[in-house]
Amino acid sequence: MQQNLKQHMLVHTGEKRHVCPYCSKAFSQKGNLTHHINQHTGNAPYKCDQCGKAFTDPQSLRSHKVDSLHSTSLKKHIRTHTGERPYPCTVCSKTFKTPSSLTLHKLLHTKERRFQCDICERWFSYKHVLKAHMNIHLRERNESPQSERQADIEGKVNVARNGKSGAMNILARTQHVAYGRSVLYSRYECPELTDRDGNKCYFRGNIYDAGARLAKADQEVNSCSPACFCSNDTKPASFKCASIDCPEFFEPPKDNCVTQYTVHGCCADRTVCGEERDKLAQCYLEGEQYYEGQKMYPRNESCTFCYCQAGFDNSTLTGNPNCYESNCGIELHAADRVARGCIPIYYGNDRCCPISWRCPSDNDTVLVDGRTEPEEGDGKPEMQCKFGKLTLNKGDGVSSDDECVECKCTIPPLAHCIQREHC
Repeated sequence: MQQNLKQHMLVHTGEKRHVCPYCSKAFSQKGNLTHHINQHTGNAPYKCDQCGKAFTDPQSLRSHKVDSLHSTSLKKHIRTHTGERPYPCTVCSKTFKTPSSLTLHKLLHTKERRFQCDICERWFSYKHVLKAHMNIHLRERNESPQSERQADIEGKVNVARNGKSGAMNILARTQHVAYGRSVLYSRYECPELTDRDGNKCYFRGNIYDAGARLAKADQEVNSCSPACFCSNDTKPASFKCASIDCPEFFEPPKDNCVTQYTVHGCCADRTVCGEERDKLAQCYLEGEQYYEGQKMYPRNESCTFCYCQAGFDNSTLTGNPNCYESNCGIELHAADRVARGCIPIYYGNDRCCPISWRCPSDNDTVLVDGRTEPEEGDGKPEMQCKFGKLTLNKGDGVSSDDECVECKCTIPPLAHCIQREHC
């Protein structure tokens, strides 16, 4: 240590005791003299472990590694010119320039669809595709508070009398309007959710044995998740589906163009631009103009979508032949999570379909902060929510590691979560 300090102090004193025998240049550090002499003798003891090129001093070697093709970032850049793709997929042998590109590609084989549009219920394998898809919904929105939605179900919600809408859609419709709003009902019941055979799959009121493919009518309403079949590889059994990511979601919308869809189609049938677009029938909904073939998503009825056709009647959505109930696809993509006791996370208070799920963990705790008075029905089993090992009275919350997500027991028997929109 003392010797190192003495050597270092020579830098400050300016003393240069080490003289080159070839050119008489003096150095304060003996090591610097050694590197200098190497330039005279041609001795190059510092070799690159990538290409074998040798250098007279370590600094030159370091500069070589940063500035040469051995730099990781530069390697990636060079591949854009050479076309080199050193990362092969083990499933289909397709090659990629970077490991991250390979990882994203593998989702095509696993068919994992992790990201859902909270407006129109479509699922996507890639987050950037979902973001591109959201451009469809970017239109001016009324900033004034929405009028309170009148619930069409009071007291107990009995799924059996809701026909093809299905238990999962009732779950979505009931919970998404409840958080932070006054509602007309205090509890719902979903016997179709709880009284299920774990070896079978369920969708829109239909029951499927393991190995059975989704019926044509059920598949049509989920055209972006084709080839669905019931698999008992999981417990409980769950659907496995292929996935489609539409090309129009990979690029921004074109000016003066509209993409046309069929009612339950996944990708656009065609794009119509300019004068041809102006010849299409037009629809108006909530002050917005649409063209024939476009889908419309009412702000005040987020579980409904409408299809622009000639003669569209915008005076009412109820019973409108061109309006349909959205299907969130929960039974296709998240039935196993519901069976495990996971609860949905919604984006904001007025969206129909959940964007993610919150599953129980051993670290969960009950939060009673913010409740100044007991809620009606506190302590009554029928007015409580179950979440993992926790029992929550109406109004109680669940601890969360994400400060943007708040989970509560609002309408028993299931809690649900809200992700704040501007967090």
